[in-house]
Amino acid sequence: MKKLLAVVLALFVFSALFAVTATPEVSWSGSAYFTLGVDEKGIDVDGGLSDFSLSVSPTGDTQMGVSFWFDFIAGTSGFNSLTFENDYFGLKYAPGAVGFNKFFGGLTDTNSDGVPDTPVVPATDYVDVNVKAVEGLEVVFMDVVPEVDYTTGDATGHAWFDDFLGVKYSVAGVNLAAAVYDAEGTDPSTNTLEFGVYADTSLELDFGTVALEGVVAMAASPVYGVKEGFTGTFDFVTLTQNFKWFENVNLLTYKGDDATTGKSFDVTVSADYNVTDEVSVNGSLGFVISDLTAATNFTVPVSFGVEYANSFSAGMSVSWADVVGAATAIEAEVHAGYEADMFNLGLSAVWADLVGAPSAIELDLTADFAVDMVEGSAELYWEDVSNATDVVATLDVSVTPLEELVLTGAVKYAGGVFGYNAGLTYTIDANTTFSAFYGTLYDKDGDGALDINDTDAQWYLKLAWSTSF
Repeated sequence: MKKLLAVVLALFVFSALFAVTATPEVSWSGSAYFTLGVDEKGIDVDGGLSDFSLSVSPTGDTQMGVSFWFDFIAGTSGFNSLTFENDYFGLKYAPGAVGFNKFFGGLTDTNSDGVPDTPVVPATDYVDVNVKAVEGLEVVFMDVVPEVDYTTGDATGHAWFDDFLGVKYSVAGVNLAAAVYDAEGTDPSTNTLEFGVYADTSLELDFGTVALEGVVAMAASPVYGVKEGFTGTFDFVTLTQNFKWFENVNLLTYKGDDATTGKSFDVTVSADYNVTDEVSVNGSLGFVISDLTAATNFTVPVSFGVEYANSFSAGMSVSWADVVGAATAIEAEVHAGYEADMFNLGLSAVWADLVGAPSAIELDLTADFAVDMVEGSAELYWEDVSNATDVVATLDVSVTPLEELVLTGAVKYAGGVFGYNAGLTYTIDANTTFSAFYGTLYDKDGDGALDINDTDAQWYLKLAWSTSF
C-alpha cells in the first residue's frame, strides 16, 4: 500500500512541476525573537527563529504545493504537506494523523483546555482526497502500520489491513461518514476490524429547529445511538428539548473526547418579557433526567431574574438534584450586579444544600472600575461564610500615564498570608518592549494562577523584540 502511495504521489509531483502552465510561487512564514533579561539568578540572552515554514505552490491548470518546516534553534527540519489539484480531484498528503469523525478517528484534549485538538489514530501519515466529480465526497486514508518492508520484501507477521479508511459525503443537508479500521492499532501481527456509519442533519421548520445525529457501528459489541434536539421560540417564550440514547460508545477504539455518550432527556421553558421600556423579567423551568435507565432520579431547575435600565440585574435559581430520592436536597444561587460607566459590582451566593446545611454559603463579591488612566478590579471570596476568617481578597490596578507606558500592581491575601507585586511595561516600538517586575505574587509553578510566595520575592528587567512574517 505504501509503495503504491509513494508512486502515485511522485507522479502527481512531477506532473505539476513540469506542467507548462505552472508558475511557482514561493512563500514563507514564521516568527523571530530576541530577549535580554536580568533577574535575581543572573543574566540571560535568548533569540532565534520559530515556527518557520517554506511553501512552494505553482499555479495553473495543474496545481501542486509542498510545504516544509525548519527549527533553526534545534537544527532540525521536516516535511509539512504536499497538495495536488486538477480538474477531477484535490489531494493532500501529510505526516501524522488527521481528525475524521468524533466516533471514528476523533480528537482528544491533550492540553486540558477543554477543546479536543489531537488526532486519536496513531497514524504515520495520511491522504485526504476531495472528488470533484461527486460534490461533497471526501476520502481519508491514514497509514497506521506499514504492511511490507520494501527493502527486503518481507511481509511475515503483518496482517493485510492495519490502517484507517474513511469516506465522507454531504448531500441535501445531510452529512454522512463511514469508516473501517484495525482496532489493534500499531500491532502488525493481528487484525481486529471496527467499522460504522454516522449521519447528522439540521432541519429548519416553521416552528423551530430540529438537530439529528445517529451512529451505528461494530466494535467488541454493537454500538448504536441517536441524539435529537429541538429549539423553538414562540413570542417571548423559548422551548428547548434534548434527547440522547447511546450504547457501547466507550468500546470504539478511536472515538474522540466529544463523542456523545449516555442516555438522557431534558426540556426547558424559558421566557424573557419586557414589562416596561426599562424593566424586564426572565425565568425558566426545566426537567432533566441525566440517566434514563434510572428515570425516577430527575432534577427540576427553576430560575427567575429581573433587569432594570440595562444596568441593574438580579436573580435566583433553585434546583432539586433528586426530587424523588432526596426532595429536600435543594441547591440555590442568588446573584446581583450593577453596571455603570466607571464601575461594575457583582455578588453571588451559593447554598449547596438549602435545607440540610443552609449556613454553608459560598459568597463572591467583585468590583471593576475604570477612571481616566486607571483601571482595576477587586474581589472578596469566601468558600464558606460560616468560616468568616477564611477569606481570599485580591486587588489589581493598572495605570497608563502614557500610551506607551503601563504600570501595574496587585495585592492578594489568602490563608493568613499577604502577597504583592508591581510591574512596568514600556512599548518602545511595535516590536520591542521593556518590562520590569518585583514582588511575591507571581505564578511560580506555571499553572496559570498567581501564587503567594511570601519568602521568595522575584524581580527582573527584560528587553524583548519579536516579529512575525
